[in-house]
Order: sequence, then structure tokens, then C-alpha cells
Amino acid sequence: MDAGLYSMNTQELVLKYGYTLTVETTGLIFPYDNKFSRVKFVPPVKTENGQMKYGQAKGSKARLYIPPVVREILSDSSKKLGFAEGEKKALKAVQEGLYTIGIGGLWSWMQDGKPIKDLDSIVFFGREVDFFPDSDVWSKPDLLQAVYAFCMELERRGGQVKITRLPNINGADKTGLDDYLLNHTVADLEKLEQIPLSHKGFKQTKKWYDKWLSRKDKTEAAQEKEKDQDYTAVHDKLVDICVNQDGQICFLIKDNTELVSDTKLHKEDGQGDSFPPPRDAIKWSIPRLEKVLEYYKTDSAQRLYDDLVYYLKSISELPSDDYYHLLAAWIFHTYLFDKFSYSPYLWFYAIPERGKSRTGHALMNVAYRGLTVESLRDPYIIRAAQNINASLFFDVMDLWKKAERTGTEDILLQRFERGAVVARVLYPDRGPHKDTVFFDIYGSTVIATNEKVSEILATRAIQIIMPESSRTFEDDVKPEDALPLRERLVAWRARHMNNELPATLKPCRGRLGDILKPLRQVVLMTAPGEEQRFLNLCTKIQNQRYEILADTLEAAIIQAITDLEHEIENCNLLSKTITEKINEDIPEKYQRAQRTITQACKRMGFKAPRSDGQTYIEINPELFFQLSARYLRNSADSAVNKNTKKQVHCTTNRNNYEYAESADSALNQTPCTGKCENDKSHLYNDQRQVFDDQKGMWVDP
Repeated sequence: MDAGLYSMNTQELVLKYGYTLTVETTGLIFPYDNKFSRVKFVPPVKTENGQMKYGQAKGSKARLYIPPVVREILSDSSKKLGFAEGEKKALKAVQEGLYTIGIGGLWSWMQDGKPIKDLDSIVFFGREVDFFPDSDVWSKPDLLQAVYAFCMELERRGGQVKITRLPNINGADKTGLDDYLLNHTVADLEKLEQIPLSHKGFKQTKKWYDKWLSRKDKTEAAQEKEKDQDYTAVHDKLVDICVNQDGQICFLIKDNTELVSDTKLHKEDGQGDSFPPPRDAIKWSIPRLEKVLEYYKTDSAQRLYDDLVYYLKSISELPSDDYYHLLAAWIFHTYLFDKFSYSPYLWFYAIPERGKSRTGHALMNVAYRGLTVESLRDPYIIRAAQNINASLFFDVMDLWKKAERTGTEDILLQRFERGAVVARVLYPDRGPHKDTVFFDIYGSTVIATNEKVSEILATRAIQIIMPESSRTFEDDVKPEDALPLRERLVAWRARHMNNELPATLKPCRGRLGDILKPLRQVVLMTAPGEEQRFLNLCTKIQNQRYEILADTLEAAIIQAITDLEHEIENCNLLSKTITEKINEDIPEKYQRAQRTITQACKRMGFKAPRSDGQTYIEINPELFFQLSARYLRNSADSAVNKNTKKQVHCTTNRNNYEYAESADSALNQTPCTGKCENDKSHLYNDQRQVFDDQKGMWVDP
């Protein structure tokens, strides 16, 4: 008989089965068909749970091992059929003339609580069936339970089942069918005791089986019921999902000004009801309904704000007290994130063991539906965002590298802005306009890294560099300890979810102002006396942002252009000249190539025409002033403190290129139309708001 067995070396096993093999291992391969096989490891592979003798591809399902000759008689119930534990035993029995099928383990005839489909290919009705379990099952009740359950399944299908009792040979602890047939004939095997399922020895096993079957039937019935139910965790009127005094998961709904709870929710289209997710699908601490209703009537926003600050101070060391207030405001904003245009990322950045993960976990314990993500699995992140509106903590080593490798960088880059969606081609066979699904991925986000992330991602984040702690934090960060705070925050959401947000201006310019504005609004809603503290911290964060940008190539280019103002002619500057300026005092092996500088200038928006074999960078004044305000602190400081009329000349005369004293005054000015030509100039007239340091906001001049 040719069963098609073959061997593989260690490298081949790793590629085919995906196992991590730390020692040289040979694998004996048992092909089931062209798509599936199992392997016997020689020697066995060491794992955390002991030794693994057999394996199959990760994620694959259980199968029956049916040798080629046995496949021919599956539909012929006149032929006796045998079952044995494992491929090797089945092959030995077939070699001796017994039609025998192998099962990978005593429970390998089931998958996800149901019999595997391979059993459906066999006609059992009226067929004699022998099962040859290893000899040790008779002294081990848990193994005997599996034997009994399997044989009862075969009898349920119409088989006439008997269990052959193999003896221990030569004092061995266990004898398998192949071991027995090495020194015995089939005639010897047929003389062994064959035990029917009605044998009195199965009395206790039958009691277990009846209970097991009852639990199994109830589970299957519950699963069938769940299939007919529509679950939801997102609704316009939904405050949150809670647990009531009866232990039921329920909806807490705000209908106009009233709070009501129910275990179901009428669908908006009027077609039936939706139900809360089952308890095992909710991976955050579930608020207690009676506590939320109590806090809704009695709690105050200022007291809750103060208690959040106190809670955060017990977790980890932050750069200053102001950051505890910042995190408190961020926590509040997660409960109304859907009302804001932006949700700022929190980026904890430091060397290992500075409390990044501890702080992130603590935030998730109180943030709206906080979840920790430790691997960048695209489907899970999308579902958590769209179906749960979860706050996510990405605690992933080498975050950005893994995001690029897994194709999830678009989620990380866009999640900060309301209305953000990502596209995934899920049904290519449906053709154009039907193959792609768009998913909402907006939500609150925390990331922790000890390496830099994409510069684009950094612009969406508030970077918090964790200091070396001077304190010891003994207590573990436990979700149950923070549950009362979560319940109070849900009550706060209930009070404000239908209210308008307070009108206020961005606390600083640019995208940083966009992402900090929601936190300023939260401070005004909860602790208005802390607004000036918040604005002072915004200034520090803005200065920190300039320090970060100062290390970029773009900042080096803008600084070089500033230093080379006397070299500009006709609004043009040689790319070669900029490159030489950037490379001054830099060792040759670290110097930038001119091509790199030119490409960077193009990315920033400058044109780079060529003439007479030279590449020029065309210095557009308005663009240059905008980039100066973004990358150079001095230019930005000048912008927010001044509001003056300036003329910017761009002529053919060297040393006659005048810069506005303020980069942002150019941003707040209206340019004239036309191109930069000889003997012509652009006049910028101040017409927009300027930043008032004392008021901490943009005001009319």
C-alpha cells in the first residue's frame, strides 16, 4: 500500500506549518489529501505545555485520516470499519487487512463543539464498527469519557459499535493498535474482549455523558438563538452599555431629557430590535446601571475632574503636574469624542521601564470603552472602531514598522479626524463599485513607543516623554479599581451628550491647535479654573513641537534658505548652494546628496526648474513664510506677537530680498495676485486675527 508518506527537514517544516523550531527536527508527513497533512516530529518539539509529537498547519481544522484503500468502502456499509488513535496505527491496521480510519486525538472528531464534516462522508447505518483506543483509557476516566462520547456519536449515526480492549504488553504503560499488531495476528486481535456501550462499566461515564450532552445542546441552542439576534453597541441615543441589578446587559438611553434602560433597542428603520453584545464580547469594565443613575443626580464635573487627576498621579510619573490635568481632560473627551472634529493622540515616548504601558493601561481603564491592542490585526482594529467606538491603546513594539508591514498605517494616520474612513477590497469577484467596503475608524487613541514614529503621525499626537520616576508605584493597575470613575464618566456623558460644546478658539496655531481645541473645550466644561494652566501647557507643547521639527531635513532646508537670503536672485536659489549650506561642518559620510535636498524641496511645495545644467529652487514668498512658521520657532514667535504691514520684494538685485519680521504675519496677510517679476513686488496687507498671549486666544487686531 502506498500512503504517500515523506519527510521534511527543519526549514521545510517551518515554511509549511509555521512552527518555531529551535532545534534540528525531522518531520514524517502524513498526507490526507492534496490540501491537508499532519506531521510527526522526530524528536518531539518542546513547547510551553510540554512536548508536541504531532502537528498540523496553524489555524487548520480537525480531519479524519482515511487511507486510500479505505476511501473505496466508505459507502459500503457491509464492510466492517475500524477507528484508531493516529495515522500510524490506522496504516498498520490497513497493512494487516483491516479497514481502519485514524483520528488525531480522542476529541479530534469534533470542531467548535460539532462533529467534523468528514464523518458525513461515511455510511454508518447498519455497519459494524470497531474502535481500538490505546490501553490506558480504561484507567483514566477523562479519556474514557472521550471514547464513550465518540462511540455514542457513531451509534447515533446508525453504527453497531464495540470497543476492543487492548492489553498492556510487556508491562508497558500504554499499548496502541500498532504496538499490538507487531507481535500478534488479526486473529489474536479478534479474540480480545469487545465491550458494547451498554456495558455496566460505563455507568458513571454515561451519567457524565448525559450532563455533557445536555450542556452541549443548551450551548448549541443558545448559539442558534444568537444567530437570529442583531447586536449593536452604537446608537445616537445610546449613553452606554451597562449591567442592571439582575445581572443583565442592557442599554442606557437618553431620550430627550430622560434616562431609560432596556435590554433591547428598536431599530431606526423600525424593522425589529437590536440587543446589547453578549457579556463575553465586552472586553472593558461594564458600568453598573444603578451607580451610573446615582452619579447622574449627585456627582459634579469639578469633583470628578479632581479625582481623575488624583487617580492619574497614583499611576506613574509624568513630566509635570500639568500633564496629569491634560490626561484628565483627554479622558473626559473620549466620552464625547463623536462631538469633536478631532481626537488628539497621546504618544508616550521613552526608553523601556518608564511607565508607558502602565499609564496606557490606566487610561484604558477609565476611557470610553478602552481596549488595549497588542498586535496590529487590521480586521480587529476596524471592528473595534466601527462597531464599538472604542478608545484604543496601541502597546506594540516597533509600532510604525509593523503598521507598514501589516498595511494598517492608514488607520493610524487617519483615526484622529472625525469622518475618517479606510477602504478595503473584500469582494473582488463582485466587480467595480461592489468590491470595496468603507469603514469608519475615527476614535480616541493612545500609543506607547521607545522609537520614533512617522512624522505625519507625530503631528496628530501630543508627545509625552516619560521621565525617570522618583517615586515607587506598588499597586497594580486593575480595571475593577477604576470602575467607579468609569461609572461617573458615563453619568457625565449622559448629562452632556445632547448639549452644545462651549465656543472657544484654538489654543495655538496649525494642526496642533486643531487637536488641542477639544481638550480646551473639555476644561471649560469641567474645570474652567484650570484653563490658564492648560494654555500654559499648550505653549510648552508647541515649543516642544518646534524642537522635534528642528531635527528634520525640512527644518534644515528652511534655515539654510534663511541664512542664504543674500544669494537669492529672481526668487531662485541654487539647489547646490542649499545643499552645501546644509552640509557645512558635517562629516562627509553623513552629508546629504543634492538630489535628496531637491526632492525634499519639491515635497514641501517649492518648484525646482533646471536651467543651464543647474537645478534651482524657486522661493515662493508666501510658501516660505508658512514653512518658516511651521519649522522655525523664532518665526512663529514673531508671528503670534506682531501684526505689522510689511513689503516683501523679490527683485533681480542681490541682497535686496526682504523678509517679513514675522512668519505668521505673512500667514495673516492677503497676498496680491501676479507672479514674481523684475521690478515688481508683492504687497501683503494684514487683515486677519493675531494671537493674544494674555488672553490665550486669537483676536481681531
